[in-house]
Amino acid sequence: MDNKALNRQGIAIISVLIVIALISASISLMFQRFGRDLNQTQYILSQSQALNHLYSLEAWAKVILSEDDLSVDNLSEDWATSITPIQIKGGSVYGKLTDLQSKLNLNNLIDLTTDTYSAQYRSFFYDCINLINTQLQQQAMADTIFSYVISRPPKPKLFEQLAELRNIQAISDEDYLTVKPHLSALPTLTPININTASKEVLSCLHPQLSGALAEKIISHRKNQAFTTIDDFWVYTHSLLPNLTLDEVMENFPPNYINTVSDYFLLETKIIFEKNKLIGRTIFYRKDGKITVMNRSYHQAL
Repeated sequence: MDNKALNRQGIAIISVLIVIALISASISLMFQRFGRDLNQTQYILSQSQALNHLYSLEAWAKVILSEDDLSVDNLSEDWATSITPIQIKGGSVYGKLTDLQSKLNLNNLIDLTTDTYSAQYRSFFYDCINLINTQLQQQAMADTIFSYVISRPPKPKLFEQLAELRNIQAISDEDYLTVKPHLSALPTLTPININTASKEVLSCLHPQLSGALAEKIISHRKNQAFTTIDDFWVYTHSLLPNLTLDEVMENFPPNYINTVSDYFLLETKIIFEKNKLIGRTIFYRKDGKITVMNRSYHQAL
């Protein structure tokens, strides 16, 4: 066999090897893509299943809230009992309902007029939020928050989410995290539920209502929830005998405190396969009808 024939044979062999290599590479790439697609499909299916569990917990919360006694809300009712983690195939689910009117609605602080670009603060909530911050050993926040709201372009605008407080440079992250458990950001003027409010919130309702007296209120309502605001005034008067009943009532405007609530927060944690889904759903209850006002969720590490 001459050299030309040998060269042609060598070239043919090399060509075959190159083709085989290309085919092998293509197959390998195809399997890699298939693996990624399979993992992505499994992730999507897992996430979809986790969301289904979230919706199931929301359905549970709606039933609990719709069957609740609408004449009074207190911490001994079914909605206030968090469910222990329930084991499901591939993970667990957990849900907890909280009365958002146990907190101080940040938007209560500011009264926006609908026909102008002006705003003014409500003195009752102005004093309340400053007292909370004083109790938490922080500087007063009411003026800082009010200035931020009225300076928002093109006109004053209330908070849509509590996290917007982080946009105020004068409020540090540390101060925000400290006051966050005691605040909410709801779209309407909402009274504070004196049956569910914390010690910090209760003690901001009156300048003479110390933390120790607020704890007495909490101990009293554990045995006997306040069914009317009059009951609350009478009991508070027994704690503040130096004031007349009228003076006690003057410091608790009836529009700003109540024994029933309309807004509730469902906090959920769903662990399914390798996913952990953390959800927050805000419900609005009106005349026994429950509406999802806001829903947010994210994947946790």
